[in-house]
Amino acid sequence: MIGLLMLAAVGAGAPQTAAFLTGNDLYENCSDGGVNRLTLCVPYVEGIFDATNVQRALMKLPPIICSGISVTASQIADVVHLYLKNHPERRQNPAAQLAVTALSEAFPCNKGG
Repeated sequence: MIGLLMLAAVGAGAPQTAAFLTGNDLYENCSDGGVNRLTLCVPYVEGIFDATNVQRALMKLPPIICSGISVTASQIADVVHLYLKNHPERRQNPAAQLAVTALSEAFPCNKGG
């Protein structure tokens, strides 16, 4: 439920709203090669990934993240971490928004059929 509420504000043109984590927080958690990555980064990114897919399906919207079935939780965490590393100017934004952007750019859906 919380994940779905957080994702309601996700989008390129969404106004800034309060968020549990910023991109700075998530970057710090994902940069830690130990406990924080395993207990905070990977589960958070998994939740965003799943919540985005479920929310869009419930709203009968086309998917925006098309990763295929062989993607791993560690892999999607790596994608988000790399995005945050490459875009420090965006890290003050909500972590959920940045994670969705990173994942949709890394795993685009084929719009041409």
